Amino acid sequence: MEKIKLTGYSLISAKDLPNRNPKSWKLEGYNADNDTWETLDERTDCEFLVNHHTLRFDINPDKAYERTRLNITANKGEVNMQFAKWQLFGSKEGERKIKVACTGNSITANARLEEQDRYPSILQRLLGDNYYVQNFGEGGATMIKGSTHPYWDQQQYKSALKFVPDVLVAKFGTNDSNPDNWKKKDQFVADYVEYINSFKAVNPDVKVILCYPITSWNSTMPIVDETVTSEVIPMIDEVARQTGATVVDLHTPTEGKVYLTYDYVHPWAEGTTLMARHIAPAIDPNVELPETESGFWQRIEEFDRTDRAVTSAITYTANDLTALFDNDVYTEADLGNMTENGIGVEFELPENFRTTGYAITWGDADPTNAPTSWTLQVSADGSEWKDLDSRSNQVFLSRLETNMYQISIADNKSKNAVLIPTGKYFRLTLKGNTGNTGNVTLAELQLFGANEKLATEVTGNGGKITNQYDGFNSNGYVETVDKLINDDITSKYCVTGHKSFWVQYESPRPVVIDRYSITNAFDDITRNPKSWDLQGSNDGVNWETLDSRDDQSFMVRLNTVEYPVTTDKSYTHYRLNVRDNNGSNETQLAKWQLFEKKTPTGVEQIETEDKQVESLYNLSGLPVDRTYKGIVISKGQKRMAK
Repeated sequence: MEKIKLTGYSLISAKDLPNRNPKSWKLEGYNADNDTWETLDERTDCEFLVNHHTLRFDINPDKAYERTRLNITANKGEVNMQFAKWQLFGSKEGERKIKVACTGNSITANARLEEQDRYPSILQRLLGDNYYVQNFGEGGATMIKGSTHPYWDQQQYKSALKFVPDVLVAKFGTNDSNPDNWKKKDQFVADYVEYINSFKAVNPDVKVILCYPITSWNSTMPIVDETVTSEVIPMIDEVARQTGATVVDLHTPTEGKVYLTYDYVHPWAEGTTLMARHIAPAIDPNVELPETESGFWQRIEEFDRTDRAVTSAITYTANDLTALFDNDVYTEADLGNMTENGIGVEFELPENFRTTGYAITWGDADPTNAPTSWTLQVSADGSEWKDLDSRSNQVFLSRLETNMYQISIADNKSKNAVLIPTGKYFRLTLKGNTGNTGNVTLAELQLFGANEKLATEVTGNGGKITNQYDGFNSNGYVETVDKLINDDITSKYCVTGHKSFWVQYESPRPVVIDRYSITNAFDDITRNPKSWDLQGSNDGVNWETLDSRDDQSFMVRLNTVEYPVTTDKSYTHYRLNVRDNNGSNETQLAKWQLFEKKTPTGVEQIETEDKQVESLYNLSGLPVDRTYKGIVISKGQKRMAK
């Protein structure tokens, strides 16, 4: 057997029965010279916080060992003891690995993910066996001394120094952007420089990698991405100038990738993979990055407002745009070559719409031909246009990749959502990469938000809405159930202390519905409903389930999602029975809408050359309300409804 010089070890708890977890132990190495077991590390009263939680410890014994044992002296109280994994880290005697310390906040630590899905673990796999990567992330950590949770004061900082890294990866600034912390912004550069110098003190040759914070959206955490882009990032550049550090931009490649997070801030494995792939070449320029499969960074929503698009046009070319609105990533629209004037995509919706977000998915083509800048506009009449969002220096990293964005709302206040201009005409003007010979191909264009008129012919017919639990009504906040069916996008219904509840609407007349919708509220993604049933009744006592949904997600704020209902039966009572939310002890939604099934009337028949009557469909293949007058698609051909 070969002797191993240990540098650390870890224990991973099992998936259940936490009282079986070990809490105290000794790590021991066997000394063959005197036939004894020597204590290398000893721990008491350790706590595994969640199932499959990894506890990792650094050690620095003065010798190598052939045999190592874990001597567990106590568990959490059960007669039986269990844990999932025991891992040892080190190198063969005489070998020298390059030590990499990943320091940062909860985005680095990322306790919600399995150990192998955190970015330092992925970085380890990318760099290979010549490197030893250690995760020293600390939840909530800041760089500014005297702020809410300075990394300076944490055990992880002491452990990182003791590790004596050859490479220091530092990713701070996200929590520093908290307005309370940023009051001390004048300290940021000096504190960061001092931090780097503390590692140079233990290893003068340490290579320092400074990472820009990844992009985040406003959430329950007081993180301000605008502060990050306008102030934190320029200060990180100044720190790099003063220390000679290498800068890795994690902000630009994640600007359209907030959908890779579970809370607008912390990334899933797809997001941590993106981070590691950008950091690895800065550590080792010769690293070979494996190809990512097409669509690895992709999100296509089952419903978006372009599903209701009724006309489309494209500037500078004459290709059909139907594929852009079908929610099918494997169909795509060829927009032709990029010109100096760009490429304009225009479409019309049946009614005025307030956009709160949108997504662009690149086609199955070389991403170097993808647009790098664009402007999204809206118009009430098709002639006077107002800008909704403009982007520049955007990147698509791979084929079939999605970039998703939220529309800015003034001061990040829900009351200012009404200031977003509305209209039924939309135009996306794409620019960039005019020198490339390949065509611009888009797989999908999705639009998120809510109609300007929110009450429907059902919820606005004079009926009564009731609830299981009263909504929050205190301190000037009126978040009662009646807000669910009004036309005010800034209002909401919020239940405190409950993850599940029901609301019901009693109509003055029986109605048949063919769909319903839910609009999520402005803030706190963890309060969004996740699983629910829609039910119908004619007496308010006996209920029939019309639709059930599980694990739904509303990524963009104030976004209406429609769900089809297949029934010909009329009901006087409709109930939304929310079974679970995304983790909060409070649950909220902005709107709940019911849509009456239409009986086709008032439209002349459209005849083809063989005189057969055709149904009317919009660009996504969905039936069009026959009271609408405009251009529609009839079996792939544009016709005029009268």
